[in-house]
Amino acid sequence: MMSTRTTIDCSVGFYPVALDAALNESGKIRKPLMLHIAEEDQFVPHDVQDKIVTTLGKNPLVVLHKYAGMNHAFAREGGKHFNADNARVANKRTADFIGKNLYV
Repeated sequence: MMSTRTTIDCSVGFYPVALDAALNESGKIRKPLMLHIAEEDQFVPHDVQDKIVTTLGKNPLVVLHKYAGMNHAFAREGGKHFNADNARVANKRTADFIGKNLYV
C-alpha cells in the first residue's frame, strides 16, 4: 500500500503477508516497488504467491524476487529461519534498488 497511497519515491517489501487483500490497488502503483517473496513462507501460501506474481508481475515498475526453499523472515538476523546467503542477496538487491530509485 505504500506504493499506492503515498508519494514515496520507491518501496521495498519483504514477505508480503496479506498482500492479496490489497491487489485490487495494483493499478495505482506509480512508483517502483520491489518485493522479496519466501517460497516456503508459512504465512503466504503458494496460491497467494502465484496471485501476487501474476497480478503485480504485469507492472513494469514492480520487481519481484522469489527465494526457493526460504521461509518467512529468512533475512531477519537471529531469527528462526535466517539464511545468511539469501539475506545477503536480498539486502544487496534492496540497496541497489533504492540507490537506483530514490530521488534525492
